[in-house]
Amino acid sequence: MSDRKLHYLLVLLLTVLTLLLRTNSLNHGMSFHPDERHIVMTLEKMSWDDLNPDFFAYGSLPFYLGFFTAKFVANFFPWAESYDGLFLIGRSISVAFGLLSVLLTYALAWLIFRKHTIAFTAGLILTFSVLHIQLSRFFAFDGILTALATASLIAALLIARCRFALGLPLAGVLLGLGLATKISALSLLCPLTIALLLAHPWNLRGAARALTQLIFVMLLAVIVFCATEPYAIIDWNKFIAQNLEQIRMTRGDWRPPYTIQYWHTTPFLYPLEQMARWSFWWPAFSALVVGILALFLDKELRQKHERWILATWAGVSFITIAGLQVKFPRYLLPIYPTLAIFAALGIDWLVRLANPTRWRKPTQRFSLMITSLFIVPSAIFAWSFHQIYDQPHSYQSASRWIYQNVPRGSAIVGFHWDDKIPLTLPGLEPRAFDYKVDNYELRIYELPDHSQKLLTLTDILEKANYLAWPTQRIPGSLPRVPLEFPKSIRLLKMLYSGELGFELVHTEKVRPTFLGFEWRSDSLDESFSVYDHPKVMIFKKVKDLSSQEMISRIESALLLSPDTVSREELLEPDSAGTSAVATARHSSSGAISILAWLIIIELLAFFSWPLLACALPRSADRGYVLSKAFGVVLFGFLTWYLALFDAIQLSRTGSALVFMLL
Repeated sequence: MSDRKLHYLLVLLLTVLTLLLRTNSLNHGMSFHPDERHIVMTLEKMSWDDLNPDFFAYGSLPFYLGFFTAKFVANFFPWAESYDGLFLIGRSISVAFGLLSVLLTYALAWLIFRKHTIAFTAGLILTFSVLHIQLSRFFAFDGILTALATASLIAALLIARCRFALGLPLAGVLLGLGLATKISALSLLCPLTIALLLAHPWNLRGAARALTQLIFVMLLAVIVFCATEPYAIIDWNKFIAQNLEQIRMTRGDWRPPYTIQYWHTTPFLYPLEQMARWSFWWPAFSALVVGILALFLDKELRQKHERWILATWAGVSFITIAGLQVKFPRYLLPIYPTLAIFAALGIDWLVRLANPTRWRKPTQRFSLMITSLFIVPSAIFAWSFHQIYDQPHSYQSASRWIYQNVPRGSAIVGFHWDDKIPLTLPGLEPRAFDYKVDNYELRIYELPDHSQKLLTLTDILEKANYLAWPTQRIPGSLPRVPLEFPKSIRLLKMLYSGELGFELVHTEKVRPTFLGFEWRSDSLDESFSVYDHPKVMIFKKVKDLSSQEMISRIESALLLSPDTVSREELLEPDSAGTSAVATARHSSSGAISILAWLIIIELLAFFSWPLLACALPRSADRGYVLSKAFGVVLFGFLTWYLALFDAIQLSRTGSALVFMLL
């Protein structure tokens, strides 16, 4: 098969897989993502007479894409300008840019390394990235920036190869469009600078030409930025003020409640943990670690100076974002195509290292076997995750349960900084059932956490018949700052245990499942679950306690047991009324553990095989038979040795660090 036909075939496969994982039930959970909801509400206010989004925390380009697309589609389908129609238009745009980023990843990997296996594997890894799947389904701007950033890297590659006539204008336009999407696109100047350094000799004349071309790119970017985000210039003061506010938030100088979950998380390690546990998942993340090592250790890759374009982009972006106080996983999405290429390089390096010396090159069967060990688990996880969109959103299911089981006239208490349930559903609305919901909410995030606040909270609990907890945002964040919320955390703990007169009667949670196996996600970053499959918990009052009785119990518990409450104690419990999807874990947890151990042992074997291959060069299998046992022993020894000298803690996190080290 010719290279051109093979390209067409691989691109077609990537396109089908990408769309398959991102287009099912595109109307799932509309209006439940707060950022997406705000974006759509902004689009609703825009008109031909006033194109000012009046919102600069995000760039204006995606707003205009949504606005003009909706206006065009409305000529054929009038619903496109409705509230729900704007959601579907915006999500369709995100899907298109998600597909574009996958195809650009394939193209970028092919242009640099000229291997179909690396290019296709990189495309597959990004296709199966759960974070990429999720953000391609919401009208969020990070996916758009990801595609623009990947295209900018291709432009940088053209510059590095001295194709200035095409590369320089393309880089300037893409940089301007990126800045009009999110101001963080400024980091693209780093790989563009590296590309210019690679294109010119390292002397005074070369430096002058590189600087001149960089200035040209920047000037063109400014022109494009002004054309696509004109109100940033017209309303300059507001543009600066809102961007400075976002900077203050990410640095921790301003702390809205939804950022508390990042307090006392470890810079750099926390984002890596989230990549490993869900956004890439362990197999692909392990390949990523190997790939980063290969960039510096493999002789073949060290000859590819263009790799520094990718390494600079990924390294600078990761250092500047992962070290922030607020570390939303989506902030790192623009470097995911580059990380996917690194993971593909890692798999390719393992294939070549594990290959017996008598073979000139690995056979296709051998390469496919090793590649499958990393790709197949990622594909299974991605498929399991995408199936949650084929089931009703947890809010809808929980609301139906309330209408069917909660008596008319009940007082249903919610929580501030969170959505309120029950929702209004076709033929069902809270007013029709006389539910008292409007003036009842627990303001748990308020400070200071003193006795007056506790009195206010318990007064509301005294009047409540039911508590409807829509997400795990509050129990997942307050334990991060136990010294600031000691009374509120104890109240939550005693509420869960039934000591305040409430019983957990129903839990609604959809979890990724595959052939009976289930992935628990309650303790992960809230971005993973609260938007599309939150855990809704409903408490029923089973014993009347006065406000003073509740306060007395809470104060006594604080005196008798002043120890802090862990996040896991508040995040993990399910009720007897949990839906069938959620209770599947009780019957499958053993099988999941077995599968997890098998995957870990196989990965340890392949990580340790290169060491055995070097130690046993004359062995027929180069130590493959011993690799599983050697990998487990090496992992156990390193974990024990590092813990012995207090280099790590003997815990799950410490073990994960050793695993990444291997």
